[in-house]
Formats: sequence, structure tokens, C-alpha cells
Amino acid sequence: MFKTISKKAEAENNIVKTKILLSDFGLSADDEEIEKICELLLSKENGFNYVLTNPYMLLPFFTYEKLDKIALAKGISANNMNRIRAAGITLIENGLKDNGGTAYSFEDVAKELSLKLGVEVSVSDVEQELNVLHQRGFVFKKDGFISSIKLFGMEQFIYDVVTKNATIQKGDILKDIEKYIVEEENKLGFKYADMQKEIIKLANKRYGVFSLNGFAGAGKTTASLSVLNLYATKYQRDEIVCCALSGVAANRIKIVTGYQSKTIHSLLGYDGKDFKSNEENKLPYSFIVLDEAGMVDSELFYRLLKAIDFTRTTLLIAGDSAQLQSVGRGDVYNNILSSSLCHTITLDKVYRQKETQVINIMAQSIRKAITPDYKGEYEDFEYISAYGDNIVEELIQISGKYKEKLNISILNGDYKGFLSGYQVIVPIKKRNLGVYAINNVLQSVFNPLEDEDFLVIKTDAQYTKIKAKDKVIHMVNQNMKTVSKEIFEKNSDSLENIKEFEETRVFNGQMGIVLFVDMNANNKRGTTYVYYPEEEFVAIYSNNDIVKFRLLDLAYAITVHKSQGSQYDVLTMLMSGQYQMMLNNQLIYTAVTRAKNMLYIIGEENAFKRGSTNKESTKRDTVLKIL
Repeated sequence: MFKTISKKAEAENNIVKTKILLSDFGLSADDEEIEKICELLLSKENGFNYVLTNPYMLLPFFTYEKLDKIALAKGISANNMNRIRAAGITLIENGLKDNGGTAYSFEDVAKELSLKLGVEVSVSDVEQELNVLHQRGFVFKKDGFISSIKLFGMEQFIYDVVTKNATIQKGDILKDIEKYIVEEENKLGFKYADMQKEIIKLANKRYGVFSLNGFAGAGKTTASLSVLNLYATKYQRDEIVCCALSGVAANRIKIVTGYQSKTIHSLLGYDGKDFKSNEENKLPYSFIVLDEAGMVDSELFYRLLKAIDFTRTTLLIAGDSAQLQSVGRGDVYNNILSSSLCHTITLDKVYRQKETQVINIMAQSIRKAITPDYKGEYEDFEYISAYGDNIVEELIQISGKYKEKLNISILNGDYKGFLSGYQVIVPIKKRNLGVYAINNVLQSVFNPLEDEDFLVIKTDAQYTKIKAKDKVIHMVNQNMKTVSKEIFEKNSDSLENIKEFEETRVFNGQMGIVLFVDMNANNKRGTTYVYYPEEEFVAIYSNNDIVKFRLLDLAYAITVHKSQGSQYDVLTMLMSGQYQMMLNNQLIYTAVTRAKNMLYIIGEENAFKRGSTNKESTKRDTVLKIL
């Protein structure tokens, strides 16, 4: 009896000691965490005193930055090995700055730690500490590279699942695939290229995982549609689904192919915290197409594979290996291709432009990190050398050439032509040559009329106006009230009376034209109506949606990332040393291949040459590459 009470009293005393310790450190935690911290301290010999000389042992519960501040205040030296070890773990788990990799060399870690800690950290010290952490199971190490256990686990899983299912065949869909190809050609009214036929034949074998790599404009969408139609001969259409990272890309697939298409997050039922579809609750599809695969980071790719039941499902991974990489960590698509983890067909004959067009020739040079011959005189390309403020002046002059054409498109009701007729692409959002500032410049060119009714939103360019006839872009995946254009026009004199709403998903990156900005005093917040011609609906925004929540922005200029997956009759790209951190051959290749008939590049020649040949900055060291 007394012994039990004594143990209980001792436990309570330890909890009190833990609370006092945390209070002395200026830290707070909930009761459950305090119990766990107490257990940690008791598991270490003389833990309550040891933590005074090594606050970093509390790293599982508090951020490195918070603990480092405490440690330095207590006189722990800047080059203390506990400090270096804790910073190393944090760095590896969170990722090196400006590095999208999932594995890092000892040299890169030492360099980053030196910057982070403000002391010289040698490669040998880093290697010694990381070897200890590797032996204790805190990090993964192979061939001179280091990674977190979490990232190692995800990419090892990707490797295992792809390689295993890439060799498994579920049996041919059709016995006579040649006959199917001829029938599809007759429906479409043209002949497939040899490699397009090969991807159809490969798809027919129903490997668990296979890949389609296609140069921009090489007919990847056409080939994908034929593959989808092939699988529709065996499965119901609701057993077939396409997906992509961005809402715009997913929506474009749906429009072009007619098959259901979702964002990856929507497909997996992501609610902001958890994924409804996972290893315990598999996706109910027989065929899944992942498009724009290069944009998908390691963690999301891992989540997708976890949710697929490969005993019933076939996965087609499609993309362009030379286009932009994922914003998040990893380089999964390129790693799968370069390591030949599954059967891949590459479409390398470009049809978007004629072979004689220089846009195509330039794009292929940039793809190989070779500066193209940009100084010649061409029908479909012009490089305009400019610096500083002259870049904007040249942009105004070039853009002005297309003002009348776009106005005619609006007058004729050709809103698709208005949106795709002319586009400016800029690598960054901020600064005087960023998207925000350039949009204000271009608005003064294309829509200078000062209507009575306009909205003012705060941007990096100070302020931006949004008014009728503006080209705009939706900024967040969100359900909106929508009506058909016919209903909108029928009620144009009394828009407040429109009651026939539908809830429609409007995706981040969808582009439209503002039809009307209603600042009616009877409507406290006002209403703005935007027509999305590709989807054929008018979305209805409260003005608060735009001014406060920034659901809309101008779209005369957009980033390269926003442009991916689209194409424009005429494209202008700006080139400046301001973009130096962003410029590489992937970004410029992606931008150049958005142009269909005419491409202008305006700006500094040195920036263009550096960017076209810069392949090094796109290289990412990953676990998947070294497995």
C-alpha cells in the first residue's frame, strides 16, 4: 500500500520537475506532451541535469530554432557537437535551402550547416556525426549521400512498387491490337506516328505500371486518348480516371479526352489533413492516368501509390521529362525514366509547330541545354535585346500590336481566342519585372478604360485594379456559384435576380474574362461576374472574395508554372538578371513550348544564354536515384 503511494508520488513529483524545467526554459506544452518529455528525461542517465547542457535532446517536442536560442543563452558554444548534430537532423528532415532533392552530399550539408550556425563546420565533422546518426537509425546513408528516414522510406516504397508492378502483366485487352489502331485512325482522320502506335501496343499488355514520355507538342494527349479508349473497351468509363497535380491540368484532360479527371488531392479525398484513400481504403478504379507527372513530388506520388490496388488497377504515368520539376522535394518522374524502372515510350516528334518553324528547333536546343541561334531573322520568332526600363518599353510596343486582334475577338464573342491569342510569361511574381507589376503595365495597354466600377486589390506592385473586360486568373481551387452564359445574358439587366445557381469547382490557374463588376449600393459587398469560356460557365464572386481573399488576379502576364499545360498563338517571355535564381533550361523550355505560332523574347541576352544552358540547377540528388 505504502509502496504504491510512494511510486505515485514520485511520478507526480517528476511531472512537476518537468513542468518547472520547461518553465525555466521558457517553454510550454500540453499535459500529454509533458508526460512524454518526462519519460524521455527519465530514460536518460541523470536526464534532468543532462538536458541543461543539451537542450537539443528535446528536439522531438520543440523546434530547433527555439531550443538553439535557449542553448546559446545558457552559454553552450556555437560549435558544440550536440548543436551541430541537432541542426544536421533538422536540416536533413526539412530539406536544404533552394534544393528540391531528397538526398544530400556531406559537402552540401556541411556548407548549409556553416551558414545556418554561423561557424565553420567541416565535412569530416558532418560525416562523423551523420555516421553516428545512421548507425542509430535516425538517417539513411548510401554512397556518400544522406537522407531522412521518412524520405528514404517513401522513395524506397516508390521504387519497390513501381519495379514490382512494371513486370506484372494482367493479360492483353484486345487480341488484334493492330485492327484497333486502324479503327482509331479512321475515327480521328489521321495516321498515328510509329511511337504513338507503340504506346497503344504497350498499353494493351496491361503492365501494372508503364510510362509515356512526350516532348511538348509531340501528340502525347492524342496518344493518351487512344489508350483511354482502348481501356474503355474492357472497363466501364466510371472505372477509368485521369488525374494531375493542378486543377487546370486536370480540367484540361477532362475537356480534351471526355474522361473523368481530378486533381490528385481530390482523387485521394484529401480534407486538408488526411487522405481518405490510402493503404486501408484503396481507390476503386481499373485504370488510372497520372498526367504532368514531373510536377508531382515524392510524398504525393507515394500517397497515390499507397492508395492503388495493383491487383486490379493499371497505372499510366505520363509527362515531359524536360519540363518543370515539382515544387516540392523529389524528382520522381525523371528518376523513374532515367533508371528504367518501368516500360516507357517516348514521343519525340513535335507536331504543335511545323518542323520548319524555328520555335520547335529552338525548343529542342534548349532541351539539350544548348543556346539556340536566337539572333537570326525568322517568321515565328524574334529576340529583342533590352535592359532595365527598356524591357518594359519594348514589351508595350510588342503587346500593342495585338490589341486590335484581341478586341475583335471580344466583339465577335470569341472569348477562347481572347484568352489564348496573346500571353506574356514572367518567371517571378514580385519586383518591377514580376507578374504583378507587368500585369499593371499590360492592363494599361489592353484595357485602359477607367470604368466607374472596378475593384482594387493590394499586390507587390502596390495596387491592382480589376474591371470589366480584364483577362483574369482564378487563384484557389474552390467551389463557386456559377450560371450558364445564356442565363447571365438573359438577366443582364437584373443580375441580382439570378437564382439558377450551380456549385462548380473552379481551379487554381483557370483563366477567364470579367464580364461585369457590380458595385450596387444595395449589395453591400458587390458582385463580379467572370466568364470561363473553356468550361462555358460564368462564376459569381462577391467582391470581398477578390479584394480580401484574392481569388482572382490579372492574367495578362502569368508565371511559367501557371502556363504549364497550356499553349498560346502568340507568346512573349521576358528575360532579366532579376530572374537569375529561377532561370534554367527546364523553365525556358517549358515557356518556349507554350508558343504555337509566334514567340517573342525580350530582355538581357546574357540572362537568356545562361538560362538556356543552365542544366546544373535542375539536378536533384534523390534516394530514388541512388537505390
